[in-house]
Formats: sequence, C-alpha cells, structure tokens
Amino acid sequence: MYSQIKPITIILLTLAIGFAAGFLTSGYIVKKRFEQMRKIMDDKAHFENYFSEIAKANPAQMEKIKPILEKYHEEVHAAQRGFFSQMRERSDSLRVELRPYLSDEQIEKVIQSMRFRGKRNMRRPGPGGDFPPPGGLPPAPH
Repeated sequence: MYSQIKPITIILLTLAIGFAAGFLTSGYIVKKRFEQMRKIMDDKAHFENYFSEIAKANPAQMEKIKPILEKYHEEVHAAQRGFFSQMRERSDSLRVELRPYLSDEQIEKVIQSMRFRGKRNMRRPGPGGDFPPPGGLPPAPH
C-alpha cells in the first residue's frame, strides 16, 4: 500500500506545480499584453509605430497617414478615458442603490467580482484574443 502512495503523491505534486506555473505565466502574459496596449493607446508615438509595423508602411506612406493616426489617437485616447470614467460612475451608482439591501462587505464583493470579470474578459479583445485581430486591420472603405 505504501508503495502506491509515493508515486501518486509525486504525480499530484507535479500536477499542482504545473497548474501553479501555468496560472502565474498566464497572468504575466495577460498583464504584459494589457500594458502593451495601454502604452499604445496612451502614447502617440507608440500608436503610430504600432500601425506602421502592422501595415509595413514606408516613410512616404507614413507622412500621408500621420495626420489620420494623430486624429484617431486623440479620439481613441478620449474614448478610453471616458470609458473608465463611466465605469467608475456606474460602480458608484451601483453601490448607492445596493446600500439599503446589502452590507458594505457584500457590496465590495460584488464590485470586486465585476472588476475581476472585466480584467478576465480583457484577455480576448477580438477573435482569438490577438492584438491585432487575425488578418490585421479590416480593409479601408473605398
């Protein structure tokens, strides 16, 4: 009987280590991807470089599309700020409406759960979770 316990223990321990390593690695990759996208959205130079690398634009093309990218960078950046502001407002409104029915601890659990789900859903911003989507950016309208 003791001869069977040792191999089973080793297998379970190996599985536990593998699970922990995979979990930590996945979290690290998601964090890096999020930081990369945040840097692209926050910094105009990164935004332009990102699109230049995807499109493999030559310098002449970049000169022509630079005003377009500047315009959309500002719009995307403003939309991003507005999104986070709206989410904070919604979260505050939710707290106020739940306060008569739930304890502060219960409300915080709900809010934290929503934040976790939001972060988890950010892993897959598009089909397959790739940045950019497979096949690159959609074709420009003519």
